[in-house]
Amino acid sequence: MIRRVLHRLAGERGPLLLALLAVLISLPALRLGFQADDHILAMQLERGQPPWSLFHMGEANLAEGRQVGAMAWWSSPQVGGRFLRPVSSLGLAGLITLWPSAPWLMLLFNVLVYGACVWLAARIYRQVLPSLGIAALAGLLFAIDDAHAHSVGWISGGNTILALLGALAALFFYVRARETGAVWPAIASVLAVAFALGAGEAGTWVFAYLIAHALVLDDRPLASRLRSLAPHAAVGAIWAVVYVSGHYGIHHSSWYMELSSPFEVLAQGVLNLPLTVTSLFGPSMIGFSILAPLWMSRVILLPIALGLLWLVWPVLWSSKASRFFGLVTVLAALPSFLTVPQDRVLIGAGFGAFGWIATAIAHSDALSGIRHRLARVVLRGCHIWMAAVLFIPMLSAQYRFETGAKALRVHAKPDRLLVLINTPVELLANYTAAMIERADDPRPRPRGIHQLYSGASELWIERTGARTVELTATRGWGYVALERIFCTPDDMPRPGDERRVRGMTVRTLESNEAGMPKRVRFTFDDLLDGGPVDWLVWTEQGHPIPFQLPALGQRARIAPMSLFKALP
Repeated sequence: MIRRVLHRLAGERGPLLLALLAVLISLPALRLGFQADDHILAMQLERGQPPWSLFHMGEANLAEGRQVGAMAWWSSPQVGGRFLRPVSSLGLAGLITLWPSAPWLMLLFNVLVYGACVWLAARIYRQVLPSLGIAALAGLLFAIDDAHAHSVGWISGGNTILALLGALAALFFYVRARETGAVWPAIASVLAVAFALGAGEAGTWVFAYLIAHALVLDDRPLASRLRSLAPHAAVGAIWAVVYVSGHYGIHHSSWYMELSSPFEVLAQGVLNLPLTVTSLFGPSMIGFSILAPLWMSRVILLPIALGLLWLVWPVLWSSKASRFFGLVTVLAALPSFLTVPQDRVLIGAGFGAFGWIATAIAHSDALSGIRHRLARVVLRGCHIWMAAVLFIPMLSAQYRFETGAKALRVHAKPDRLLVLINTPVELLANYTAAMIERADDPRPRPRGIHQLYSGASELWIERTGARTVELTATRGWGYVALERIFCTPDDMPRPGDERRVRGMTVRTLESNEAGMPKRVRFTFDDLLDGGPVDWLVWTEQGHPIPFQLPALGQRARIAPMSLFKALP
């Protein structure tokens, strides 16, 4: 069956058929609507944020968010930053302004952009790979890769595929200009670089593609290659100056690394290579890694990553095309060093990896031996059969946060303080606050939505006064990056630190061996009995339920929970 499909895809209409396939399997995303960050971006536009800067974290919004609980009480006072994404921001702002009640149109835009990305990738594979059959296989692997689905099915994630579109277009037109000597493809290639960088930081993938082409596939004298790339480099230099001088980037967050510490960025990126390699060449385990300490994920995945490299390594030296896609994979993975490991930021490297994988499969088909048999089974199993099954479900990967935020929103009552003893992910309060702010409801807003703890730890809550409770987390606050997105480990509160938010004062009493808060006192402005405070605890059934505080001087245990169950 696969042979017949590939034979058809190797024909003249192969790239178009692949693009149509990508659009078809992405169409279920149209039912998803606004999810998570989408509410925040729409809220910012409604508040008057300039349409070219929706991806900015404004200081005033952050300060207000801390007071009302949209930002957790442990968020760093220094957290902030902004992304340089004017193309993505303007496009999204235009769609929201014109069709504010039609999120399916925004998702359709993502779907069509993804189809265009697949068409371009398929065309480039045909330009570079040694046979149309291998190119068809690479295009198929790229089109159905489930790691791409997350960005396609999420309105806010569209910046990633827009950046990919620009990067692929720049390479496509660069190759066309190189082959034909025409001027217009050269100009289009430079404009595509500007488009990619304007879409998002991921647009830096374009330089991985162009540099790899110049080093491996271009046989002209070095001076000629440098002249051809000079306009692209000039656009990149202008972008870099704007980025650095404008202080773009996210600061004091555990989710992003800061360019001001390049050696730490490089070191952490190298240490995360087992996760990166496994995601690119085998079954993606990155989604599981965010729920455990990174060192544990690195150790567990290291032998798997080495095994996958053992399978694909021999083909790397078989042709220039293999070396080109190998170098693209390495260079395009570098931007992922700036975030915690995640599939979304590896799409650009995946373009190179699938060219490499397709060549490895074709190479193994013609040979015997255990390595080649394993390569055929593992690579096909992960990137054809498993990917085909997972693509549509992964379109709604972000929807678990949407369901969690909606479950929380129903408990937020006008002019009352909602207190969650625990949440599975601290972002839920952020998303819920944006939903409430956008709601067309004339009633007073809640006073705040405060989460006392976020994560999966066992908790003990003790009633110590008429207005005070103490909470102890067995493994501490901020155990993994997902539990301290808006705070670095160094910025987490220490014993004696006191923070004031609307409706309560928070004092850290004790830290654990890692320096994370372990026991914290919460002093409320109002009496806990009969006051305007509603208490909730999150359950593994995927929603919060009302919680009865223990009597004065008593304590109660809250069992640890699985985050996979808590966010269905």
